[in-house]
Amino acid sequence: MTSNAPYELQTNGSKRITAFQERIAELEAQVAAHQQTEAALMASEAEYRLLAENATDMISRHAPDGTYLYVSAACRAILGFEPIDLIGTMAYDLFHPEDLAAIRHNHQATLEVPDITSVTYRIRTSDEQYVWVETTSRTVRNPQTGAISELQCATRNVEARMQAEAALLTSNRRINAILESITDAFFALDNAWRFTYINHQAGELLFRAPEELQGKVIWEEFPDAVGTTFYQQYHRAVAEQTAVTFEEYYPPFDTWFEVRAYPSNDGLSVYFHDISERRRMEAAHKRLQEEIIQSQAAILAEMSTPLIPLSDEVVVMPLIGTIDTQRAQQIMENLLTGISQHRATVAILDITGVRVVDTQVANALVRAAQAAKLLGAQVILTGMHGTIAQTLVHLGADLSGLITRSTLQNGITYALGQKK
Repeated sequence: MTSNAPYELQTNGSKRITAFQERIAELEAQVAAHQQTEAALMASEAEYRLLAENATDMISRHAPDGTYLYVSAACRAILGFEPIDLIGTMAYDLFHPEDLAAIRHNHQATLEVPDITSVTYRIRTSDEQYVWVETTSRTVRNPQTGAISELQCATRNVEARMQAEAALLTSNRRINAILESITDAFFALDNAWRFTYINHQAGELLFRAPEELQGKVIWEEFPDAVGTTFYQQYHRAVAEQTAVTFEEYYPPFDTWFEVRAYPSNDGLSVYFHDISERRRMEAAHKRLQEEIIQSQAAILAEMSTPLIPLSDEVVVMPLIGTIDTQRAQQIMENLLTGISQHRATVAILDITGVRVVDTQVANALVRAAQAAKLLGAQVILTGMHGTIAQTLVHLGADLSGLITRSTLQNGITYALGQKK
């Protein structure tokens, strides 16, 4: 019985190592599941792109300097270009020279503030003509650093609207005909906030017949809007004589609107359209991104400090990479939780994969050993080699409470031998 003990000990150690390898395989399977989650995000992004490709507005993404990164198929109808013709080119190359100053000002404003901005300008088409368009822009920022990663823009042809505004100076009859033909909902208010014009698209979105609103005060007809963003932005436009662009939800209609309001000496002109579907799509996309980020964090947390039971009383925690303050706390929590759950009397900390051993790492190991001892467990430190030993001695780390072994296998053999 005594003569076979070393052989049996070695055999049991090999079995424990095999179990450890199987646990590593389980972690790899979890990583594969994480990759499947990332694939789901890619599918969501493909759906987002499908919706963009079928939108009448030209949806585009730009680098912060204005370079096209993506252009939807609507560019064919608006500009006559194929999307591939624009990707990688500078948007500024297509702008009318007389509009460059206004565009640069809007571009800078978009980069400096998180608000939605809008600018109307002329852009060159594939047949070397210029058309009036309006672009609404917003920035996409890195949630950790706040740095701008890209600009997202929606551009629509506003030739009819620009013609309508020019016609306003000469013919009310012509204005009415053109305003009724544009795709945007539109209404005009005088300086007393009375409706002076409402096209049929606006009537449909406001659930009111245009003739019913003519001459009525907007705040009396829509009292729920008083004090809201609509109220504040319209008053700001009039008070400051500045155009405003915003997106806002109106609960009575359960609808999100994108609104552009332009003041004049006679009152306020308001263009708006329903963006509820786009907002729902963006919210769903954001929720999926948050779920993936949480999944990534959970998987990385488990992979960074995995605790693997080798027997009823022995657990091992292989440590890989860099150990910072947050991870040191995680090591402590996972180790103590595992010792309690498994009622372990021996815990092996393997630092073979730790790249740098400094004061912070040494202190973390000492604190872990002290805490484990309070739970009645002995800590064995494995993965030691000459360089790490010299570093620990140089740092003056107190490792008197730790048993050390050069390799994980030696540590497992020792731990299982102690349990005999």
